[in-house]
Amino acid sequence: MRVPRLALPRWITSSAIPLHVLILAGLALVLYAYGIALLLVDEPAFQVLVREDGLVEWLTVAALAAAFVCALVRRAALRRAPGSKPARTVWLVLAVLFVFGALEEISYGQRILGIETPGFLIRSGEADAFYNRQGEITIHNLSIGGVNINKLVFGKLITLLVWLYLVAAPIVYRHWAGFRHFVDRRAIPIIQNYQLALYLAVMVGYVSLLSVHKVVELVEFASCFVILMTILHPFNKTVLTRRAN
Repeated sequence: MRVPRLALPRWITSSAIPLHVLILAGLALVLYAYGIALLLVDEPAFQVLVREDGLVEWLTVAALAAAFVCALVRRAALRRAPGSKPARTVWLVLAVLFVFGALEEISYGQRILGIETPGFLIRSGEADAFYNRQGEITIHNLSIGGVNINKLVFGKLITLLVWLYLVAAPIVYRHWAGFRHFVDRRAIPIIQNYQLALYLAVMVGYVSLLSVHKVVELVEFASCFVILMTILHPFNKTVLTRRAN
Protein backbone atom coordinates (compact mmCIF):
# COMPACT_ATOMS: atom_id res chain seq x y z
CA MET A 1 0.00 0.00 0.00
CA ARG A 2 1.35 3.43 -0.95
CA VAL A 3 2.08 5.67 2.04
CA PRO A 4 0.33 9.11 1.76
CA ARG A 5 2.80 11.97 1.30
CA LEU A 6 2.68 15.74 1.10
CA ALA A 7 4.66 17.28 -1.77
CA LEU A 8 6.12 20.75 -1.09
CA PRO A 9 8.68 23.02 -2.81
CA ARG A 10 12.30 21.79 -2.70
CA TRP A 11 13.40 24.77 -0.62
CA ILE A 12 11.18 23.36 2.13
CA THR A 13 11.87 19.63 1.73
CA SER A 14 13.97 17.48 -0.60
CA SER A 15 11.15 14.96 -1.05
CA ALA A 16 7.45 14.58 -0.24
CA ILE A 17 6.81 14.40 3.51
CA PRO A 18 5.37 11.03 4.64
CA LEU A 19 2.06 11.11 6.51
CA HIS A 20 3.52 9.67 9.72
CA VAL A 21 6.15 12.43 9.81
CA LEU A 22 3.43 15.05 9.32
CA ILE A 23 1.53 13.53 12.23
CA LEU A 24 4.65 13.72 14.42
CA ALA A 25 5.18 17.36 13.43
CA GLY A 26 1.55 18.16 14.19
CA LEU A 27 1.70 16.44 17.58
CA ALA A 28 4.89 18.25 18.56
CA LEU A 29 3.59 21.64 17.43
CA VAL A 30 0.20 21.30 19.10
CA LEU A 31 1.57 20.17 22.46
CA TYR A 32 4.38 22.72 22.39
CA ALA A 33 1.94 25.55 21.59
CA TYR A 34 -0.44 24.26 24.27
CA GLY A 35 2.39 24.21 26.80
CA ILE A 36 3.43 27.79 25.99
CA ALA A 37 -0.18 28.98 26.15
CA LEU A 38 -0.72 27.18 29.45
CA LEU A 39 2.43 28.73 30.86
CA LEU A 40 1.21 32.22 29.98
CA VAL A 41 -2.25 31.83 31.55
CA ASP A 42 -1.75 29.25 34.32
CA GLU A 43 1.85 28.54 35.36
CA PRO A 44 0.92 26.04 38.13
CA ALA A 45 -0.95 23.95 35.54
CA PHE A 46 2.09 24.21 33.26
CA GLN A 47 4.31 22.86 36.03
CA VAL A 48 1.98 19.85 36.30
CA LEU A 49 2.33 19.28 32.55
CA VAL A 50 6.16 19.24 32.69
CA ARG A 51 6.59 17.54 36.08
CA GLU A 52 8.68 14.41 36.62
CA ASP A 53 6.91 11.34 35.17
CA GLY A 54 4.35 13.63 33.55
CA LEU A 55 2.96 13.67 30.01
CA VAL A 56 5.77 15.76 28.48
CA GLU A 57 8.50 13.60 30.01
CA TRP A 58 6.95 10.35 28.80
CA LEU A 59 6.41 11.71 25.30
CA THR A 60 10.08 12.71 25.28
CA VAL A 61 11.02 9.17 26.28
CA ALA A 62 8.70 7.77 23.59
CA ALA A 63 10.37 9.91 20.91
CA LEU A 64 13.84 8.79 21.99
CA ALA A 65 12.75 5.15 22.18
CA ALA A 66 11.27 5.36 18.68
CA ALA A 67 14.49 6.95 17.39
CA PHE A 68 16.46 4.11 19.03
CA VAL A 69 14.35 1.49 17.25
CA CYS A 70 14.65 3.35 13.93
CA ALA A 71 18.44 3.52 14.33
CA LEU A 72 18.65 -0.25 14.90
CA VAL A 73 16.40 -0.91 11.89
CA ARG A 74 18.54 1.35 9.70
CA ARG A 75 21.73 -0.35 10.89
CA ALA A 76 20.26 -3.78 10.14
CA ALA A 77 19.20 -2.66 6.66
CA LEU A 78 22.68 -1.34 5.92
CA ARG A 79 24.22 -4.77 6.42
CA ARG A 80 23.23 -5.62 2.85
CA ALA A 81 25.20 -2.69 1.41
CA PRO A 82 28.88 -3.23 0.44
CA GLY A 83 31.36 -1.09 2.38
CA SER A 84 28.72 -0.09 4.91
CA LYS A 85 30.77 -0.61 8.08
CA PRO A 86 31.27 3.16 8.70
CA ALA A 87 27.53 3.73 8.24
CA ARG A 88 26.60 0.86 10.53
CA THR A 89 28.96 2.26 13.17
CA VAL A 90 27.28 5.68 12.94
CA TRP A 91 23.82 4.20 13.40
CA LEU A 92 24.99 2.03 16.29
CA VAL A 93 26.37 5.15 18.01
CA LEU A 94 23.09 6.95 17.37
CA ALA A 95 21.13 4.03 18.84
CA VAL A 96 23.29 4.11 21.98
CA LEU A 97 22.83 7.88 22.34
CA PHE A 98 19.06 7.60 21.98
CA VAL A 99 18.67 4.83 24.54
CA PHE A 100 21.03 6.69 26.88
CA GLY A 101 18.89 9.82 26.58
CA ALA A 102 15.68 7.88 27.21
CA LEU A 103 17.10 6.13 30.29
CA GLU A 104 18.50 9.37 31.69
CA GLU A 105 15.09 10.99 31.24
CA ILE A 106 13.42 8.40 33.49
CA SER A 107 16.41 8.03 35.85
CA TYR A 108 16.92 4.45 34.64
CA GLY A 109 13.52 3.47 35.98
CA GLN A 110 14.44 4.49 39.52
CA ARG A 111 11.06 5.96 40.42
CA ILE A 112 9.13 3.25 38.57
CA LEU A 113 10.97 0.43 40.34
CA GLY A 114 11.25 2.22 43.67
CA ILE A 115 15.06 2.05 43.75
CA GLU A 116 16.74 4.15 46.42
CA THR A 117 19.57 6.45 45.42
CA PRO A 118 22.98 5.11 46.57
CA GLY A 119 24.41 7.05 49.48
CA PHE A 120 27.47 8.28 47.59
CA LEU A 121 25.20 10.20 45.18
CA ILE A 122 23.41 12.08 47.95
CA ARG A 123 24.99 15.31 49.10
CA SER A 124 25.71 15.41 52.80
CA GLY A 125 27.78 18.57 53.08
CA GLU A 126 29.25 21.52 51.24
CA ALA A 127 32.60 19.75 50.92
CA ASP A 128 31.21 16.90 48.86
CA ALA A 129 33.10 16.65 45.56
CA PHE A 130 30.88 14.02 43.92
CA TYR A 131 27.09 13.83 44.18
CA ASN A 132 23.88 14.01 42.17
CA ARG A 133 22.24 17.44 42.40
CA GLN A 134 18.74 15.91 42.30
CA GLY A 135 19.55 12.89 44.41
CA GLU A 136 18.87 10.51 41.49
CA ILE A 137 20.62 7.77 39.56
CA THR A 138 21.53 9.89 36.55
CA ILE A 139 24.71 11.12 34.91
CA HIS A 140 23.60 14.50 33.61
CA ASN A 141 22.75 15.78 37.11
CA LEU A 142 26.14 14.93 38.60
CA SER A 143 28.33 17.51 40.27
CA ILE A 144 32.02 16.61 40.24
CA GLY A 145 34.43 18.80 42.16
CA GLY A 146 31.93 21.64 42.05
CA VAL A 147 31.48 21.31 38.28
CA ASN A 148 27.87 21.03 37.11
CA ILE A 149 28.03 18.26 34.47
CA ASN A 150 24.60 19.15 33.11
CA LYS A 151 25.57 22.78 32.54
CA LEU A 152 29.07 22.07 31.18
CA VAL A 153 28.56 18.97 29.03
CA PHE A 154 24.85 18.81 28.27
CA GLY A 155 24.24 22.54 28.43
CA LYS A 156 27.24 23.98 26.58
CA LEU A 157 29.07 21.21 24.70
CA ILE A 158 26.01 19.29 23.50
CA THR A 159 24.23 22.53 22.60
CA LEU A 160 27.21 23.58 20.47
CA LEU A 161 27.31 20.19 18.72
CA VAL A 162 23.56 20.26 18.11
CA TRP A 163 23.73 23.71 16.54
CA LEU A 164 26.67 22.68 14.35
CA TYR A 165 24.74 19.61 13.21
CA LEU A 166 21.40 21.36 12.67
CA VAL A 167 22.58 24.64 11.14
CA ALA A 168 26.14 24.34 9.83
CA ALA A 169 26.09 20.75 8.55
CA PRO A 170 23.13 21.19 6.12
CA ILE A 171 24.74 24.28 4.57
CA VAL A 172 28.15 22.65 4.17
CA TYR A 173 26.52 19.45 2.88
CA ARG A 174 24.80 21.35 0.06
CA HIS A 175 27.89 23.28 -1.04
CA TRP A 176 30.97 21.13 -0.36
CA ALA A 177 31.27 17.87 -2.28
CA GLY A 178 33.97 16.50 0.02
CA PHE A 179 31.81 16.89 3.10
CA ARG A 180 28.80 15.50 1.24
CA HIS A 181 30.80 12.38 0.32
CA PHE A 182 31.94 12.00 3.96
CA VAL A 183 28.36 12.25 5.23
CA ASP A 184 26.81 9.98 2.61
CA ARG A 185 29.46 7.29 3.04
CA ARG A 186 28.52 7.11 6.70
CA ALA A 187 24.78 7.49 6.04
CA ILE A 188 24.55 10.42 8.46
CA PRO A 189 21.03 11.92 8.28
CA ILE A 190 20.87 15.61 7.35
CA ILE A 191 17.98 17.73 8.61
CA GLN A 192 15.33 19.05 6.22
CA ASN A 193 14.57 22.79 6.02
CA TYR A 194 11.06 22.39 7.45
CA GLN A 195 12.46 20.41 10.38
CA LEU A 196 15.05 23.09 11.04
CA ALA A 197 12.31 25.73 10.92
CA LEU A 198 10.38 23.80 13.59
CA TYR A 199 13.46 23.57 15.79
CA LEU A 200 14.23 27.28 15.45
CA ALA A 201 10.62 28.13 16.32
CA VAL A 202 10.93 25.99 19.45
CA MET A 203 14.16 27.75 20.44
CA VAL A 204 12.62 31.21 19.95
CA GLY A 205 9.87 30.28 22.40
CA TYR A 206 12.43 28.85 24.81
CA VAL A 207 14.70 31.91 24.80
CA SER A 208 11.76 34.23 25.42
CA LEU A 209 10.72 32.17 28.47
CA LEU A 210 14.16 31.12 29.66
CA SER A 211 13.61 32.15 33.28
CA VAL A 212 10.56 29.92 33.80
CA HIS A 213 11.16 26.85 35.94
CA LYS A 214 11.27 23.59 33.91
CA VAL A 215 10.40 25.23 30.58
CA VAL A 216 13.42 23.33 29.27
CA GLU A 217 11.39 20.11 29.62
CA LEU A 218 9.02 21.35 26.94
CA VAL A 219 11.97 22.24 24.70
CA GLU A 220 13.52 18.80 25.19
CA PHE A 221 10.23 17.18 24.19
CA ALA A 222 9.91 19.21 20.98
CA SER A 223 13.60 18.80 20.13
CA CYS A 224 13.42 15.02 20.48
CA PHE A 225 10.45 14.93 18.10
CA VAL A 226 12.42 16.99 15.56
CA ILE A 227 15.30 14.51 15.89
CA LEU A 228 12.91 11.61 15.33
CA MET A 229 11.51 13.35 12.25
CA THR A 230 15.07 13.81 10.93
CA ILE A 231 15.76 10.11 11.41
CA LEU A 232 12.56 9.17 9.58
CA HIS A 233 12.77 11.75 6.78
CA PRO A 234 16.30 13.14 6.28
CA PHE A 235 17.31 15.50 3.48
CA ASN A 236 19.59 12.79 2.05
CA LYS A 237 16.99 10.01 2.32
CA THR A 238 17.62 8.77 -1.24
CA VAL A 239 21.31 8.23 -0.43
CA LEU A 240 20.50 6.35 2.75
CA THR A 241 17.93 4.21 0.97
CA ARG A 242 20.29 3.44 -1.88
CA ARG A 243 23.01 2.31 0.51
CA ALA A 244 20.57 -0.12 2.13
CA ASN A 245 19.60 -1.77 -1.16
